[in-house]
Amino acid sequence: MHSVLCGIDESGSHEAVRAAVDYCRENRVGLRLFGFVTDRPSDTTTVLAGERIRRSKTVRLELDRAAEAARTAGVTVTTTLRAGNPEPELLREAAATGAREIFYVSFRGLMRATLTRQPRRELIHLSANAPTNTQLAAAA
Repeated sequence: MHSVLCGIDESGSHEAVRAAVDYCRENRVGLRLFGFVTDRPSDTTTVLAGERIRRSKTVRLELDRAAEAARTAGVTVTTTLRAGNPEPELLREAAATGAREIFYVSFRGLMRATLTRQPRRELIHLSANAPTNTQLAAAA
């Protein structure tokens, strides 16, 4: 059985957690919650080191909340916390653990969301499974 990877940031990524837990329940697979603390240029100075610690604690709290929600739903959960950029770290973790499904919330900046008329928060579900006929037809 493969596992499912769900990325969690400071906001908790509740949409991704809900979708990942539902997927795990339907397919009877385990869930790996992956919390990440985004690196920011301001984190390099010693004056603002407390801000990174605060964000790290916030992500840890959101990881614990998501893990409790998943356990309540009857899903087996493991958690990991790392610092870095969300997408590359998620892909590295997926490759290392063999996860075939990835759920996370993507954020757009205010300007980009306004210009593209897209929502600022969007649930992303990446699948490494073989494409279905519907997916192949949509790609053609």
